[in-house]
Amino acid sequence: MNRSKVKIGLVGSGKTGSEVLHLAKRNPLIELEVFNSERPIQKNLDVVQSCRVLIVFVNSIIGKEILPLLIQIDKDIIFASTGLKFHQEDLNAIAKKSSRWIVSSNFSTGVFIFKQLTKVMQKYKDLVPESKFEIQETHHITKVDSPSGTAKDILDWLSQKDIPIESIRKEEVFGNHKLTLKNKTQSILVEHDATHRSIFAEGALQAAMKLGLPDGCFSNLPPGLYQYYDLLERNFT
Repeated sequence: MNRSKVKIGLVGSGKTGSEVLHLAKRNPLIELEVFNSERPIQKNLDVVQSCRVLIVFVNSIIGKEILPLLIQIDKDIIFASTGLKFHQEDLNAIAKKSSRWIVSSNFSTGVFIFKQLTKVMQKYKDLVPESKFEIQETHHITKVDSPSGTAKDILDWLSQKDIPIESIRKEEVFGNHKLTLKNKTQSILVEHDATHRSIFAEGALQAAMKLGLPDGCFSNLPPGLYQYYDLLERNFT
């Protein structure tokens, strides 16, 4: 049976956005429209409205700038603008629309596994007497937000706000996160190291297809805003 293509709008064609473009060209089920500084989304709303799903890969500064427009156009969105915090008025505005938003600071499925291991460490923390958590994140020197969105997510997963986060910036590090549970006699380390930024593009494209295809596992979601890893937990745990 032939499957119809999914028309996806890519907002942002920077380093990770370019990976989305590269992967989409290899998928016969994807028709891609690209919006960037040379082809602004604001001036191409007719094309935007023809897209089934939008993937947004921009930094937090641009994300904040275009967020009201994204809410207004009311399209299903995969939102990967790291470091951008949704305020209550944003959530209220999205709740009044008919679109579905899938949001994450990190669309790597490896970080989803990292999250599950984090929950295990939290559950059994008391088996390591007088222990404490430490978080370290390392990224490329051009990353705008610090600490990273994923490092902040780790705090939420642990339900703790007083854990120190060490942020390191180096050349050409796509993303490394470490969670350590330690005391004076032992140390337990969980680490996720992104060796290529294509993993973020792959995860975002997978989410877009699961939302955009009629038989996709996210296709029947009611309108609203969803955390990507929460959806994965519903389907795989």
